Formats: sequence, C-alpha cells, structure tokens
Amino acid sequence: MAIYVHIPFCKSKCYYCDFYSLPRTQLADSFVEAVGNEWQLRRDEAGTQADTIYIGGGTPSQLTAAQFARLMSFLPAPLAGAEVTVEANPEDVTAELIDAWRACGVNRVSMGVQSMVDSELAAVGRRHDAAGAARAYDLLRRGGIDNISLDLIYGLPGQTPETWQRSLDALTDMQPEHISAYMLSYEQGTRLYAMRSAGKVRETDEDVLLDMYARLCGTLACRGYEHYEISNFARPGRRAVHNSSYWQNKPYIGLGPGAHSWDGRARRANPHSLSGYLDNLSKGKVFYETEEETETDRLNDMIMVSLRTSQGLELSKIPPRFRADFDANLKLIPAGDIVSDGVRIVIPEDRWLVSDATIRTLLV
Repeated sequence: MAIYVHIPFCKSKCYYCDFYSLPRTQLADSFVEAVGNEWQLRRDEAGTQADTIYIGGGTPSQLTAAQFARLMSFLPAPLAGAEVTVEANPEDVTAELIDAWRACGVNRVSMGVQSMVDSELAAVGRRHDAAGAARAYDLLRRGGIDNISLDLIYGLPGQTPETWQRSLDALTDMQPEHISAYMLSYEQGTRLYAMRSAGKVRETDEDVLLDMYARLCGTLACRGYEHYEISNFARPGRRAVHNSSYWQNKPYIGLGPGAHSWDGRARRANPHSLSGYLDNLSKGKVFYETEEETETDRLNDMIMVSLRTSQGLELSKIPPRFRADFDANLKLIPAGDIVSDGVRIVIPEDRWLVSDATIRTLLV
C-alpha cells in the first residue's frame, strides 16, 4: 500500500496555500513521535511493507536531519526499488539534509519552484528566488538524487505569457525527470483570496491562462516530456508512482493531521488540528473521521480520477447496472470533448484545462 505522511509545518504560509500547516516547528519532535504512534495503531490497514512512501506537507524539509531519520524509522521498509519521495522548498535544501534523506532511502525529491521570475515569487510570498531554486537543484544532483520533480504555477499575479515561457525554458533547461504545473487557484481562507477581495490582485484572464497552458504543453512535449495527467509531465519511465496510485484509485494510508486515507470502500480524514493530533495519539487513540462510500460514490470517484489522465477511463470498469445512465450522460458531451475507441474514453489534452464540466456531466 502507498503511505503518505503529512508534515504540518511551514516557516511561513505562501499566499495561495490552503494545505494544513503551522509555523510551530518547536513541536516537531512531539509530532514525529505521534506519527510513530499512529502507525502502530493503524499498521494493520497497510500491511508490513510499503509500495511507495511520500513525505509531503506543509514543508517536510523543515524537519532536521535527525527528526527526519526518526520519522522514517517508524515506517515500514519500502519494497526493493520502491519510490520514496520527500517534498522540499529550495531555501531549505542543504548537503547535510540530502545525505540524511538518502540514508533513509529517499530516492526522489519534489521541489516547489513555482516560478523562475523573482517578482512573481515575491508576489505570492515565496521565500526563495530563482537563483536559489537553481542552487538547490544543483545541490540535489550533486548529492546523488537522480529523480527530481519540480513544481510550477501559472496565473500568478503579474505573470504574463512571456514570463511564463521564461520559467518553462529555465526549468526544462535543468532537465528534471518530472514537472508538475498547476493553474493558480484562489482558495477561500488564503491570503491571496483576501488580496483579491480587497482589489490588490486580479485573476488572470481565461484567454491568457489558455495561452499559458498551450505553451506549457508545447514546450514540454518538445523537450521530451509526456503529459500523463492534467498537471503532470514526465520523461519516459519517470511518472510519479505514488501519485499515480491516487489517479488509479488504489488504496493508500495517510498519517499526520490533515492526511487522508482510502481503503477501497471508506475514506478517512485526519482533522486539521496539530494539538488534537498530538493529544489523541499520546493517549493511544486514532485521530480520524470515517466516511463510508456507496457503490455510486466509488464509481464517480473512479470516473473523476481516471479522466484526469492520458489513460482515460476503461468502459469495462463501469458496473452493468450503471452503464445505461453512463451512456446517456456520455451522449450529452459535445463532439471533441471526449475521444473513444470503444474500449476507453479519454479527454483530449487541449480540453483538459476545461474538463470539469465534462467530468461532472458523466457522473452517475
């Protein structure tokens, strides 16, 4: 089973981020011990070995080398050759930390670059600059990490198609194995949302976003990356194995406050409360809420995640009792928004950015 650990610490909050995190690294030692306790309470959900391990957040690179090693000592040994990923921010990356990660079995790093234009980074509260991102990437390479994923965001305040192209060119010149590119969203409760409400920033026009998306797809295709999920691009053989398990609707277990789990029938969510997490786990109590899913829920989940990918949805996976409703919905989709070979249906790459309406129409 895939294992995800949510590290709920950040030095500061990026303006667009709505993931659960706090600037309270003084609690990191207690948190690490609590994760060990949670794993002991829930290990029967996942078995004795890990297919993949993903340490995300928050900012996992805020953990010291010793804290990270302690955390990993609690988790099961990954299968031979299994993908073990840690997320990092460029300003945290050091040779010492890389050595600690590698000693713990980490073989993949996902680093949040977001832009290679300093003014765009400053506009959303990032703590690094473009030169810092390049230095961190070089440190990772020299430290022996041969599987690196870099994140970008388009639609940032002040960003233009031309500056977006600069970021694309700079990142692809680095030649990472994987690139994730996300359209900026204004999530309620974030500083960016408040800034927009106050008229301090404006959302990027849809036509400009479509231009940026076209540049993204074209540039990465020319540089040898395959577009295998709406926001993800990889060199051949370098797709994100852990994240692909989500899109393939495979079971996974999430540890830490804010983490989610899926066992194939029910979803579990750990509440967004570090204090509650520490308190419950210190008393030997699990800290999650459970939502049982109906067969309809499970089918709709599968439709949603499958159509985010270049593999699409296999029609044979639609249970017979839902097939008539599904086929009726399929007939409502405008020509060109869905491609079918009779075995599977796929949303074309040029329609992925506006695919939400298509997916909603297909839900039963």
